[in-house]
Amino acid sequence: MSKQTRRATIGALAAVLTVSATSVARANLGSIAEGWNNDAIEWLDFEDGAAQQKKTGKPMLVVIHTTWCPFCKKYSRQFYDPRVVERAKSFVMVMMDRDLEKAETAKLGPGLNYMPRTLFFAPDGAMRPEIKGANLEFPHWLNHDSPDELLAAMKAAIAR
Repeated sequence: MSKQTRRATIGALAAVLTVSATSVARANLGSIAEGWNNDAIEWLDFEDGAAQQKKTGKPMLVVIHTTWCPFCKKYSRQFYDPRVVERAKSFVMVMMDRDLEKAETAKLGPGLNYMPRTLFFAPDGAMRPEIKGANLEFPHWLNHDSPDELLAAMKAAIAR
């Protein structure tokens, strides 16, 4: 086999592996976002979300949850509200599972171990910690029984 043929083969193999890894990541995100209205909302992982944010100039909304958290399950219902679905179109929507992405989620708020957490980022990528809910002890834990607090936070993130 010539050097040129070998290089072409290695290049093709690298492309296949990259596509496969991306497909696995998206398949895993699909299962992570399951139950969060992933048919109507395009949930991305953080890396893809940050890239999409740079490309579109939209603010980013990040939900950090776990699959076993009962409050997360209740909060996920808010993303089926038609008003939330409509407003989500103005955001890059990111879903993270704290158990699967411990190091990554820790970077987004050390000491913030409560679930679910909803964080907002400006179009320039800067975190917007001032956009939070009414709960003083858990400020990024938005009401899981009604979409009103989530809608107000989304409105504040867009208004900047």
